[in-house]
Amino acid sequence: MSNNPASEANKNTKALVTTLVLHGLLLLMFFLIAFKEPIPPVYPPPGEGVEVNLGNSDQGFGDEQPLVKGEPAPAVEEQVSSPPPTAQPETPGYSRW
Repeated sequence: MSNNPASEANKNTKALVTTLVLHGLLLLMFFLIAFKEPIPPVYPPPGEGVEVNLGNSDQGFGDEQPLVKGEPAPAVEEQVSSPPPTAQPETPGYSRW
């Protein structure tokens, strides 16, 4: 190995040129190859959807599908009764309070 200053300068020049060329190529590649935003999907205009009769309630069952929109059926309210209170057995020697 020689400690010639001219040889060291030559190596440093080659290293600098190689580094600049590689970084320049990377920078050029970053500008040319870019992520592009995908084209958004086309949605139907509002109000032009498809009506679906799920029929999962007592009022939804039936044999005929209404083709013309009409007034909705009156709401039927179910009366829910609460269960009768049950007596709690008394545990001897135990007080709740």
